Amino acid sequence: MNERLSNSNSGYLRKAVEQPVNWYTWSDEAFQIAKREDKPILVDVGASWCHWCNVMDDNTYSNPEIAKIINENFIPIKVDRDEMPDVDRVLQNAVMAITGESGWPLTVFMTPDKKVFFGGTYFPPEDMYGRIGFRKVLLEIMRVWREEREKIESGSLSLSDIRVVYKSVDSLGRNLLDDAFSYITSYYDIEYGGLGYGAKFPHTMVDLLFLNYSAVKGDDLGKKLGSFTLKKMYYGGIFDQVGGGFHRYTVDREWKLPHFEKLLIDNSELIYDYFNYYIATLDVEILDGLKNSVDFVIRELYIKDSGFANSLDADSEGIE
Repeated sequence: MNERLSNSNSGYLRKAVEQPVNWYTWSDEAFQIAKREDKPILVDVGASWCHWCNVMDDNTYSNPEIAKIINENFIPIKVDRDEMPDVDRVLQNAVMAITGESGWPLTVFMTPDKKVFFGGTYFPPEDMYGRIGFRKVLLEIMRVWREEREKIESGSLSLSDIRVVYKSVDSLGRNLLDDAFSYITSYYDIEYGGLGYGAKFPHTMVDLLFLNYSAVKGDDLGKKLGSFTLKKMYYGGIFDQVGGGFHRYTVDREWKLPHFEKLLIDNSELIYDYFNYYIATLDVEILDGLKNSVDFVIRELYIKDSGFANSLDADSEGIE
């Protein structure tokens, strides 16, 4: 049993106690050991509600051969993104900058001095689903670490260098709202709402930008686009038509096929969207979505004398 995780406050970390990977928590101890042993660091960032995090735990990190490679050649760190959102955000930004992708599970390779040099999301144990197998990834990282260390040093990002740079309001330009609206609407799905033509996530800040655009410009287009999206979501599969509440996302363009985790943050932000759109439109369908969303959060996520639960898992008894 991994005693480093067994006493954690995180249920996600405690669940990993029985895995054959010798996990560390995100701590000075882990980085000091990596420096002393001159080993790269493998960081796995996930959450208990994340379906593919559970799949990678069960199929990849529970694979004895892969665990042996990790334990002998890496210092592995496991992070609960709900417990350490600050760490998650910085690592997400780093992997996005290097590879162009982010999400959960987040797989990160770092130097002992906290420089990110490679990463990704879900990796199966062997090549499948059109994805490279994790065993191959580990072996290649080991080779580069031994033979081409200078490439790692030159291509890595220090955590201290990863910052979101905010410009002052004066420097943004008077046409910012028009430019943002024009850019975002170029990705708008006029048939089903939302952005893009593949997997769909709620974009609550985009909905509010549309609403603000209409308020500032006196043009109903933004309000109509946002309302259309909210209705498509409410009547689609991303909203649980039986149990209530919004799922994290759908794998299809039409909002029909969800991944089943439900997060407090997503539902809270969507409640805020539906509330603002109802105030702006007095649309009874929007009001219905608002009421049912609030009912779900109070009924399913409220814990008496404790506040609100963070999420509902995508899996039930190991099955999504």
